[in-house]
Amino acid sequence: LCSATTARSAGLCNASTASSRGLESIKWNPANLVCDSGSGFEMISPSITFDARNNSFSLNRYNEISGATLSSSDKQEILSDIPDGGLRMDINTTATLLGIRKGNIAFTINGLGTGFGTIDKDIVDLVLMGNEINREFSFNNTDAQGHAIASATLSYARPLLTNKTYRLSAGINTHYLYGIFGFDIASATGNIITEIDGINGSASAEYLTAKGGSGYAIDIGLCLQAPRGWTFGLSTSNIAGSMNWDSDVELHQWTASVDSIALSNDDISDQITTTESSVPGQNWTEKPNRVLRVGCSNKFGVLKFSADVTQQITKRSDLKNNPELSFGFEIGSKFIQPRFGFAVGGPAQQRVATGLGLNIGHTCLDIAAMTSVGFGNKENKGVALSSSMLIRF
Repeated sequence: LCSATTARSAGLCNASTASSRGLESIKWNPANLVCDSGSGFEMISPSITFDARNNSFSLNRYNEISGATLSSSDKQEILSDIPDGGLRMDINTTATLLGIRKGNIAFTINGLGTGFGTIDKDIVDLVLMGNEINREFSFNNTDAQGHAIASATLSYARPLLTNKTYRLSAGINTHYLYGIFGFDIASATGNIITEIDGINGSASAEYLTAKGGSGYAIDIGLCLQAPRGWTFGLSTSNIAGSMNWDSDVELHQWTASVDSIALSNDDISDQITTTESSVPGQNWTEKPNRVLRVGCSNKFGVLKFSADVTQQITKRSDLKNNPELSFGFEIGSKFIQPRFGFAVGGPAQQRVATGLGLNIGHTCLDIAAMTSVGFGNKENKGVALSSSMLIRF
């Protein structure tokens, strides 16, 4: 759910099930802790990955409408960008506060802040096009969820079968999850209709908040080191686990109604009624998304190649659930490693990544950026930035 990672993987567009090593393998395949581990010691300093995206508006569209006077056709184009399910926005931040590895055992402390929100397409339609007589606008597709979680993760790997030509290893991550804050909209409904005598409508929402909780998650993985330098990996994230929000849980209720608002009203606030209340709420449980990954990697001269197929096992109705195929390339040298990666399929449909690694003594500095379309492409609808620093002895 909340595992250590490095910017090296982000620079490879996350094609890391077979190619990740050391602490970065905890995120992708814990069995890789066996690979090249020796008796070395590795520590990761605070590192961070920030990812923000939406499903509708590109940079190009933003530049077109920013500060402009929109015509009717401009407004229709904006509406056509938004899927019927609504305008969705996602923000995720993952931070590794501490990570230590000795051989095939590792311990990490991480933090995750994540949230998403969906705005009903009718809301955008109303804002852009205004209200028409006898047309009803529905807001029932509005939704949001978010949380902040810390985790402590213990990882272990060991060989299962070994002979002169191959080695099969297995690994496991066990996460203890500590909830800091949770938010979830239980229901949200509303409508507005314009009639001859004025605007009428109502809206209501119920949402839960919690100031604490706890849970667990388990990841497992397999790694096969084969002849001719090939490595194959298989992993499942969150094969088991749950997050129970049970501390200071509150159920908040909000309602609003409007009755015959017209331009002739001297004070429209008299026609708007709102209520807010909160009561102790019921605990709720979240199941972490399960993800299956299969990958391979090899080295051809100075070029390191990796490929992954990723499938979301937990289906989400608001996102496409087709598999994602990703490829990563790294030019290996003693001091500098440029990286490039791309992916097709999955929720984003296509992504491009680039990154750079620098080795300075025992310190490895990595930076990476990933977009949903391509760098310099104004049709991009999201970006992810990552940086990390590893110390190896």
